[in-house]
Amino acid sequence: MRRNSRIGVAFFVSPHGFGHATRAAAVIGALQTIDSSIEIEVVTTAPRRLFDESLENPISYFEYVSDIGLAQETPLKENLPETLRLLEGFLPFERSKIRRLAERLSARKCDLVVCDIAPLGIAVARALGVPSLLIENFTWDWIYRAYLAEVPGLSPYAHYLAELFESADYHVKAEPACYTGECDLLVNPIGRKARRPVSDIREALGIAPHSRMVLIAMAGTLTDWQPGGALSGHPEVKFVVPTTGDLLETRGNVVRLPSSTAFYHPDLVRAADAVICKLGYSSVAEAYYAGVPLGFIPRPAFRESSVLERFVRDRMHAVAVGADAFVRDEWTSQLSCLLEFPRIHRDGADGARQAAEFIYEIVSRV
Repeated sequence: MRRNSRIGVAFFVSPHGFGHATRAAAVIGALQTIDSSIEIEVVTTAPRRLFDESLENPISYFEYVSDIGLAQETPLKENLPETLRLLEGFLPFERSKIRRLAERLSARKCDLVVCDIAPLGIAVARALGVPSLLIENFTWDWIYRAYLAEVPGLSPYAHYLAELFESADYHVKAEPACYTGECDLLVNPIGRKARRPVSDIREALGIAPHSRMVLIAMAGTLTDWQPGGALSGHPEVKFVVPTTGDLLETRGNVVRLPSSTAFYHPDLVRAADAVICKLGYSSVAEAYYAGVPLGFIPRPAFRESSVLERFVRDRMHAVAVGADAFVRDEWTSQLSCLLEFPRIHRDGADGARQAAEFIYEIVSRV
Protein backbone atom coordinates (compact mmCIF):
# COMPACT_ATOMS: atom_id res chain seq x y z
CA MET A 1 0.00 0.00 0.00
CA ARG A 2 1.24 3.49 -0.82
CA ARG A 3 2.37 5.71 2.04
CA ASN A 4 0.45 8.61 0.48
CA SER A 5 -1.82 9.24 -2.49
CA ARG A 6 0.59 11.48 -4.34
CA ILE A 7 2.86 9.89 -6.97
CA GLY A 8 6.07 11.50 -8.21
CA VAL A 9 8.26 10.07 -10.98
CA ALA A 10 11.51 11.53 -12.33
CA PHE A 11 12.68 10.74 -15.86
CA PHE A 12 16.40 11.09 -16.59
CA VAL A 13 16.62 11.20 -20.38
CA SER A 14 19.62 11.00 -22.68
CA PRO A 15 19.88 14.01 -25.02
CA HIS A 16 21.65 11.94 -27.69
CA GLY A 17 19.59 12.52 -30.83
CA PHE A 18 15.85 12.84 -30.26
CA GLY A 19 15.03 9.15 -29.99
CA HIS A 20 15.40 8.84 -26.22
CA ALA A 21 13.41 12.01 -25.58
CA THR A 22 10.51 11.01 -27.83
CA ARG A 23 10.52 7.48 -26.40
CA ALA A 24 10.41 8.86 -22.86
CA ALA A 25 7.66 11.28 -23.90
CA ALA A 26 5.59 8.38 -25.25
CA VAL A 27 5.90 6.54 -21.93
CA ILE A 28 5.11 9.68 -19.92
CA GLY A 29 2.04 10.31 -22.07
CA ALA A 30 0.82 6.75 -21.53
CA LEU A 31 1.48 7.06 -17.79
CA GLN A 32 -0.55 10.28 -17.65
CA THR A 33 -3.50 8.55 -19.32
CA ILE A 34 -3.43 5.98 -16.51
CA ASP A 35 -3.26 8.63 -13.78
CA SER A 36 -3.24 12.30 -14.79
CA SER A 37 -2.34 13.36 -11.23
CA ILE A 38 1.15 11.83 -11.39
CA GLU A 39 3.79 14.54 -11.01
CA ILE A 40 6.54 14.16 -13.60
CA GLU A 41 9.94 15.80 -13.60
CA VAL A 42 12.15 15.38 -16.66
CA VAL A 43 15.90 15.82 -16.20
CA THR A 44 17.72 16.31 -19.50
CA THR A 45 19.20 18.78 -21.97
CA ALA A 46 17.04 17.41 -24.78
CA PRO A 47 14.80 20.26 -26.01
CA ARG A 48 11.82 20.93 -23.79
CA ARG A 49 9.66 21.46 -26.88
CA LEU A 50 9.85 17.71 -27.64
CA PHE A 51 8.01 17.03 -24.39
CA ASP A 52 5.65 19.99 -24.59
CA GLU A 53 4.48 19.09 -28.09
CA SER A 54 4.14 15.39 -27.21
CA LEU A 55 2.23 15.68 -23.94
CA GLU A 56 -1.24 16.95 -23.17
CA ASN A 57 -0.60 17.30 -19.43
CA PRO A 58 2.11 19.53 -17.93
CA ILE A 59 5.43 18.30 -16.57
CA SER A 60 8.30 19.87 -14.68
CA TYR A 61 11.43 20.21 -16.82
CA PHE A 62 14.90 20.53 -15.26
CA GLU A 63 17.63 21.32 -17.78
CA TYR A 64 20.63 19.35 -16.58
CA VAL A 65 23.34 17.29 -18.27
CA SER A 66 22.06 13.78 -17.61
CA ASP A 67 24.15 11.85 -20.12
CA ILE A 68 26.95 12.10 -22.69
CA GLY A 69 26.25 9.19 -25.02
CA LEU A 70 28.14 9.97 -28.19
CA ALA A 71 29.29 13.34 -29.44
CA GLN A 72 28.28 13.79 -33.07
CA GLU A 73 30.36 15.41 -35.81
CA THR A 74 27.25 15.23 -38.00
CA PRO A 75 23.93 13.44 -37.40
CA LEU A 76 25.38 10.46 -39.30
CA LYS A 77 28.98 10.54 -38.01
CA GLU A 78 30.25 10.16 -34.44
CA ASN A 79 33.09 12.22 -32.95
CA LEU A 80 34.93 9.72 -30.76
CA PRO A 81 37.78 11.97 -29.48
CA GLU A 82 35.19 14.52 -28.34
CA THR A 83 33.12 11.75 -26.75
CA LEU A 84 36.16 10.66 -24.76
CA ARG A 85 36.89 14.23 -23.69
CA LEU A 86 33.33 14.75 -22.47
CA LEU A 87 33.27 11.44 -20.61
CA GLU A 88 36.45 12.38 -18.75
CA GLY A 89 34.59 15.33 -17.24
CA PHE A 90 31.38 13.40 -16.59
CA LEU A 91 32.40 10.04 -15.11
CA PRO A 92 32.69 8.79 -12.46
CA PHE A 93 29.84 10.81 -10.99
CA GLU A 94 30.80 13.31 -8.30
CA ARG A 95 29.21 12.61 -4.94
CA SER A 96 28.28 16.27 -4.49
CA LYS A 97 26.38 16.22 -7.81
CA ILE A 98 24.50 13.08 -6.84
CA ARG A 99 23.66 14.51 -3.42
CA ARG A 100 22.29 17.80 -4.82
CA LEU A 101 20.10 16.00 -7.33
CA ALA A 102 18.85 13.56 -4.68
CA GLU A 103 17.95 16.50 -2.42
CA ARG A 104 16.05 18.12 -5.26
CA LEU A 105 14.03 14.99 -5.95
CA SER A 106 13.47 14.38 -2.24
CA ALA A 107 11.91 17.84 -1.92
CA ARG A 108 9.60 16.89 -4.78
CA LYS A 109 8.70 13.60 -3.10
CA CYS A 110 9.92 11.39 -5.94
CA ASP A 111 8.85 7.73 -5.70
CA LEU A 112 10.69 6.30 -8.72
CA VAL A 113 13.46 7.30 -11.12
CA VAL A 114 13.10 6.17 -14.74
CA CYS A 115 16.17 6.32 -16.99
CA ASP A 116 16.23 6.31 -20.81
CA ILE A 117 19.24 5.63 -20.99
CA ALA A 118 20.84 8.33 -18.82
CA PRO A 119 22.90 6.49 -16.18
CA LEU A 120 22.98 9.48 -13.83
CA GLY A 121 19.42 8.74 -12.73
CA ILE A 122 20.35 5.28 -11.43
CA ALA A 123 23.02 6.77 -9.15
CA VAL A 124 20.62 9.48 -7.96
CA ALA A 125 17.87 6.96 -7.19
CA ARG A 126 20.29 4.94 -5.09
CA ALA A 127 21.26 8.03 -3.07
CA LEU A 128 17.60 8.99 -2.69
CA GLY A 129 16.59 5.52 -1.56
CA VAL A 130 13.94 4.93 -4.23
CA PRO A 131 13.78 2.32 -7.00
CA SER A 132 15.32 2.95 -10.41
CA LEU A 133 13.94 1.65 -13.70
CA LEU A 134 15.94 1.47 -16.93
CA ILE A 135 14.19 1.66 -20.31
CA GLU A 136 16.49 0.68 -23.17
CA ASN A 137 17.04 -1.11 -26.40
CA PHE A 138 20.80 -0.70 -25.90
CA THR A 139 23.07 0.74 -23.22
CA TRP A 140 26.13 2.91 -23.72
CA ASP A 141 28.63 0.29 -22.58
CA TRP A 142 27.39 -1.93 -25.44
CA ILE A 143 27.85 0.93 -27.90
CA TYR A 144 31.32 1.88 -26.63
CA ARG A 145 32.64 -1.67 -26.97
CA ALA A 146 32.27 -1.41 -30.74
CA TYR A 147 34.84 1.42 -30.75
CA LEU A 148 37.46 0.03 -28.35
CA ALA A 149 39.90 -0.98 -31.10
CA GLU A 150 39.84 2.60 -32.38
CA VAL A 151 39.59 4.37 -29.01
CA PRO A 152 40.87 2.12 -26.18
CA GLY A 153 40.31 4.95 -23.73
CA LEU A 154 36.59 4.19 -23.80
CA SER A 155 37.16 0.86 -22.02
CA PRO A 156 37.04 2.07 -18.38
CA TYR A 157 33.88 4.05 -19.09
CA ALA A 158 32.24 1.04 -20.71
CA HIS A 159 33.08 -1.04 -17.63
CA TYR A 160 31.82 1.64 -15.21
CA LEU A 161 28.56 2.09 -17.09
CA ALA A 162 27.95 -1.64 -17.48
CA GLU A 163 27.99 -2.06 -13.69
CA LEU A 164 25.79 1.00 -13.20
CA PHE A 165 23.18 -0.04 -15.76
CA GLU A 166 23.12 -3.56 -14.33
CA SER A 167 22.40 -2.13 -10.86
CA ALA A 168 19.02 -0.64 -11.86
CA ASP A 169 16.21 -2.19 -9.83
CA TYR A 170 13.99 -2.80 -12.86
CA HIS A 171 14.84 -3.36 -16.50
CA VAL A 172 12.41 -2.70 -19.36
CA LYS A 173 13.74 -3.67 -22.78
CA ALA A 174 12.05 -2.17 -25.84
CA GLU A 175 11.97 -3.75 -29.27
CA PRO A 176 13.94 -3.59 -31.52
CA ALA A 177 16.30 -4.81 -28.79
CA CYS A 178 19.99 -4.85 -29.67
CA TYR A 179 20.85 -7.93 -27.63
CA THR A 180 19.20 -10.65 -25.61
CA GLY A 181 19.45 -10.72 -21.86
CA GLU A 182 17.42 -10.84 -18.71
CA CYS A 183 14.87 -8.10 -18.14
CA ASP A 184 11.73 -7.61 -16.08
CA LEU A 185 9.65 -6.73 -19.12
CA LEU A 186 10.13 -6.90 -22.88
CA VAL A 187 7.82 -4.47 -24.67
CA ASN A 188 6.91 -3.69 -28.25
CA PRO A 189 8.47 -0.63 -29.90
CA ILE A 190 7.87 2.57 -27.95
CA GLY A 191 6.89 5.49 -30.13
CA ARG A 192 4.63 8.50 -30.17
CA LYS A 193 1.27 8.07 -31.88
CA ALA A 194 -0.60 10.37 -34.24
CA ARG A 195 -3.42 12.46 -32.81
CA ARG A 196 -5.15 14.39 -35.60
CA PRO A 197 -7.13 12.77 -38.44
CA VAL A 198 -5.22 12.24 -41.68
CA SER A 199 -7.79 14.33 -43.55
CA ASP A 200 -7.09 17.34 -41.30
CA ILE A 201 -3.33 17.10 -41.84
CA ARG A 202 -3.59 16.78 -45.60
CA GLU A 203 -6.05 19.65 -45.83
CA ALA A 204 -3.70 21.87 -43.78
CA LEU A 205 -0.83 20.93 -46.11
CA GLY A 206 -2.91 21.59 -49.22
CA ILE A 207 -2.65 17.95 -50.34
CA ALA A 208 -5.68 16.21 -51.82
CA PRO A 209 -6.94 13.07 -50.03
CA HIS A 210 -5.99 10.72 -52.88
CA SER A 211 -2.64 12.32 -53.82
CA ARG A 212 0.51 10.36 -53.05
CA MET A 213 2.41 12.01 -50.19
CA VAL A 214 6.03 11.33 -49.21
CA LEU A 215 7.47 12.81 -46.01
CA ILE A 216 11.21 13.49 -46.27
CA ALA A 217 12.16 13.82 -42.61
CA MET A 218 15.82 14.68 -43.10
CA ALA A 219 16.03 18.19 -41.62
CA GLY A 220 19.42 18.62 -39.93
CA THR A 221 20.66 15.20 -41.05
CA LEU A 222 22.23 15.93 -44.42
CA THR A 223 23.07 19.63 -44.45
CA ASP A 224 24.31 19.52 -48.05
CA TRP A 225 20.95 18.33 -49.40
CA GLN A 226 18.18 20.60 -50.60
CA PRO A 227 14.90 19.54 -52.27
CA GLY A 228 15.68 19.97 -55.94
CA GLY A 229 14.93 19.01 -59.49
CA ALA A 230 14.73 15.26 -58.96
CA LEU A 231 11.54 15.72 -56.97
CA SER A 232 9.92 17.79 -59.72
CA GLY A 233 10.41 14.77 -62.00
CA HIS A 234 7.65 13.05 -60.03
CA PRO A 235 4.74 15.50 -60.31
CA GLU A 236 2.28 12.79 -59.29
CA VAL A 237 3.80 12.81 -55.78
CA LYS A 238 3.61 15.55 -53.15
CA PHE A 239 6.81 15.77 -51.12
CA VAL A 240 6.62 17.24 -47.60
CA VAL A 241 10.01 18.49 -46.42
CA PRO A 242 10.72 20.06 -43.00
CA THR A 243 13.19 22.93 -43.55
CA THR A 244 14.94 25.67 -41.62
CA GLY A 245 12.71 28.35 -43.15
CA ASP A 246 10.12 30.50 -41.42
CA LEU A 247 7.06 29.93 -43.63
CA LEU A 248 4.99 27.04 -44.90
CA GLU A 249 5.20 27.28 -48.67
CA THR A 250 4.52 25.09 -51.68
CA ARG A 251 6.81 25.15 -54.70
CA GLY A 252 5.53 22.88 -57.43
CA ASN A 253 5.06 19.48 -55.81
CA VAL A 254 7.21 20.25 -52.75
CA VAL A 255 5.61 21.45 -49.51
CA ARG A 256 8.23 23.10 -47.29
CA LEU A 257 7.48 23.14 -43.57
CA PRO A 258 8.98 25.86 -41.35
CA SER A 259 11.28 24.93 -38.48
CA SER A 260 8.66 26.16 -36.01
CA THR A 261 5.92 24.10 -37.61
CA ALA A 262 2.71 23.49 -35.70
CA PHE A 263 2.48 20.01 -37.23
CA TYR A 264 3.08 17.16 -34.80
CA HIS A 265 5.58 14.82 -36.43
CA PRO A 266 3.66 11.55 -35.81
CA ASP A 267 0.65 13.18 -37.52
CA LEU A 268 2.79 13.86 -40.60
CA VAL A 269 4.10 10.29 -40.58
CA ARG A 270 0.61 8.79 -40.50
CA ALA A 271 -0.65 11.16 -43.20
CA ALA A 272 2.14 10.07 -45.59
CA ASP A 273 2.19 7.17 -48.03
CA ALA A 274 5.93 6.73 -47.39
CA VAL A 275 8.62 8.25 -45.17
CA ILE A 276 12.28 8.90 -46.01
CA CYS A 277 14.49 9.32 -42.94
CA LYS A 278 17.69 8.50 -41.10
CA LEU A 279 17.55 5.06 -39.50
CA GLY A 280 16.94 5.93 -35.85
CA TYR A 281 14.81 4.51 -33.08
CA SER A 282 12.10 7.18 -32.98
CA SER A 283 11.75 7.25 -36.78
CA VAL A 284 11.39 3.48 -36.87
CA ALA A 285 8.91 3.33 -33.98
CA GLU A 286 6.68 6.11 -35.30
CA ALA A 287 6.62 4.67 -38.83
CA TYR A 288 6.02 1.19 -37.38
CA TYR A 289 2.83 2.23 -35.60
CA ALA A 290 1.65 4.32 -38.56
CA GLY A 291 2.22 1.26 -40.79
CA VAL A 292 3.82 3.35 -43.54
CA PRO A 293 6.62 2.15 -45.87
CA LEU A 294 10.06 3.42 -44.90
CA GLY A 295 12.97 4.57 -47.06
CA PHE A 296 15.86 4.61 -44.60
CA ILE A 297 19.44 5.90 -44.60
CA PRO A 298 21.58 3.51 -42.51
CA ARG A 299 24.33 4.54 -40.11
CA PRO A 300 26.91 1.79 -40.76
CA ALA A 301 29.35 2.97 -38.08
CA PHE A 302 26.72 3.00 -35.32
CA ARG A 303 26.23 -0.40 -33.73
CA GLU A 304 22.45 -0.05 -33.32
CA SER A 305 21.92 0.56 -37.03
CA SER A 306 22.22 -3.07 -38.15
CA VAL A 307 19.67 -4.13 -35.51
CA LEU A 308 17.19 -1.48 -36.63
CA GLU A 309 17.75 -2.47 -40.26
CA ARG A 310 16.95 -6.12 -39.56
CA PHE A 311 13.81 -5.06 -37.73
CA VAL A 312 12.46 -2.81 -40.50
CA ARG A 313 13.19 -5.42 -43.16
CA ASP A 314 11.47 -8.16 -41.13
CA ARG A 315 8.54 -6.24 -39.65
CA MET A 316 7.94 -3.31 -41.99
CA HIS A 317 7.93 -2.46 -45.68
CA ALA A 318 11.30 -0.80 -46.13
CA VAL A 319 13.94 0.14 -48.73
CA ALA A 320 17.53 1.18 -47.96
CA VAL A 321 18.63 4.53 -49.37
CA GLY A 322 22.35 5.35 -49.36
CA ALA A 323 23.36 8.74 -47.96
CA ASP A 324 25.40 9.59 -51.07
CA ALA A 325 22.59 8.49 -53.38
CA PHE A 326 20.18 10.65 -51.42
CA VAL A 327 22.36 13.76 -51.64
CA ARG A 328 22.82 13.22 -55.39
CA ASP A 329 19.04 12.76 -55.80
CA GLU A 330 19.57 9.26 -57.19
CA TRP A 331 17.22 7.66 -54.67
CA THR A 332 14.05 8.65 -56.52
CA SER A 333 14.48 5.62 -58.78
CA GLN A 334 13.34 3.59 -55.74
CA LEU A 335 10.27 5.73 -55.20
CA SER A 336 7.83 3.65 -57.23
CA CYS A 337 8.85 0.49 -55.37
CA LEU A 338 8.37 2.21 -52.02
CA LEU A 339 4.93 3.54 -52.93
CA GLU A 340 3.73 0.14 -54.14
CA PHE A 341 3.94 -1.24 -50.61
CA PRO A 342 0.60 -1.36 -48.76
CA ARG A 343 0.12 0.20 -45.36
CA ILE A 344 0.41 -2.29 -42.47
CA HIS A 345 -2.31 -2.37 -39.83
CA ARG A 346 -0.97 -2.84 -36.30
CA ASP A 347 -3.14 -4.51 -33.70
CA GLY A 348 -0.53 -5.64 -31.17
CA ALA A 349 0.11 -4.20 -27.72
CA ASP A 350 1.37 -0.63 -27.48
CA GLY A 351 4.94 -0.60 -26.11
CA ALA A 352 4.53 2.76 -24.37
CA ARG A 353 1.37 1.56 -22.64
CA GLN A 354 3.07 -1.71 -21.62
CA ALA A 355 5.95 0.22 -20.02
CA ALA A 356 3.61 2.75 -18.37
CA GLU A 357 1.45 0.05 -16.79
CA PHE A 358 4.57 -1.62 -15.38
CA ILE A 359 5.79 1.72 -13.96
CA TYR A 360 2.38 2.44 -12.42
CA GLU A 361 2.30 -0.97 -10.78
CA ILE A 362 5.67 -0.22 -9.15
CA VAL A 363 4.83 3.27 -7.84
CA SER A 364 1.39 2.16 -6.66
CA ARG A 365 2.97 -0.12 -4.09
CA VAL A 366 5.90 2.09 -3.00
